[in-house]
Amino acid sequence: MSQKNRTKHGKDYNKSAEKRWFDRVVAVPLLVCMGSAALVAAAAMHKELGDGPTLFVQERYGSDLDNLVKVPKLRTLRGAVRNTASANGYNHSSAGPVGKLVRKAHVDEAPQLLQVLRGKMAIVGPRPLATGEVYNDILANPDIPEGLKQQWIDARKTARPGIMAPYSKEQHEAGYELDTIHMMEQDVVYAERASLKKDAKVVAATLGMVATDLVQKLMPRSAREWLQVKTGLVPAGQERAESDVVVALQQAHTQSARRAA
Repeated sequence: MSQKNRTKHGKDYNKSAEKRWFDRVVAVPLLVCMGSAALVAAAAMHKELGDGPTLFVQERYGSDLDNLVKVPKLRTLRGAVRNTASANGYNHSSAGPVGKLVRKAHVDEAPQLLQVLRGKMAIVGPRPLATGEVYNDILANPDIPEGLKQQWIDARKTARPGIMAPYSKEQHEAGYELDTIHMMEQDVVYAERASLKKDAKVVAATLGMVATDLVQKLMPRSAREWLQVKTGLVPAGQERAESDVVVALQQAHTQSARRAA
């Protein structure tokens, strides 16, 4: 197999035109879909939260600890906007009913797709972290091995910060709790093994879990049970949908490469 046709992995993939192609192919349709949802969500959030900005921008650590990346988000929490990570995810105590739904659907992160198109972020990659997360929870944490800290710092330098992390699907699983060491290990593994196929799987799995969460939240229980019995879409159909997305993205990339050749 020639070098030209060899599948890229790890740092080679994260710095490649192939990765940028994937980011654009995924970001554009997501922006079309989520952009409309974000406009509706912004209006609903303004009504729920009252005065204050609907959109805000946080500065977080991206690829390395020397540079910050701007991370735009829709405001979903009551109170002053802070440049810190929000705990408890979708069930944050400061989020109202609309805010919890918006956070669960990740619509609050839709503005970050513009950063993907600008090349400042990626669809899949280590999540940009707040200052407190980096210094208090990681660098100053005596329970985290120093070797892992350095591996993690080096790994993040190989990839742009992502909207979806390698472990994003886990965040939608029942009983999920953030494990800092697990997050760091996943970032290191991603830096070593990143590929077009892996990115496609992360996107398909994350979108599948988001869709399942929304169905479970919005659809009456009796209707959910009927749908599961009749079609097997939850959760078996979710796995089929993930596979279909991966195959479709791989086929699209192959066709694009052939046209370019």
